[in-house]
Amino acid sequence: MSQESPVPDNRLMNPPSTPPQSNHGRTVAGWFLFWATCVGVVVIAVGAILFNKVTIGVGAGVVALGLVISIALRVMGLGQPTSKRDTPTVEDLQN
Repeated sequence: MSQESPVPDNRLMNPPSTPPQSNHGRTVAGWFLFWATCVGVVVIAVGAILFNKVTIGVGAGVVALGLVISIALRVMGLGQPTSKRDTPTVEDLQN
């Protein structure tokens, strides 16, 4: 009886060609989106408690504006790199 591999050959894992980002998402764009969303959700919650549609709308606007500004910050280079060119290679890490 031959011993079979627990994982079929077509499902073997290959290591990634480049290492993952080392900042774990801790960028200016990421933090801005986090805090804008926190503030917006608190405003939405206050609006829900007060049953005030205008306050809920303002909170939703704060979240939407935070998303737009975060995208702009990422485009300006303050977020995660988007291309393979910006990511370090194995050779960069060995030097």
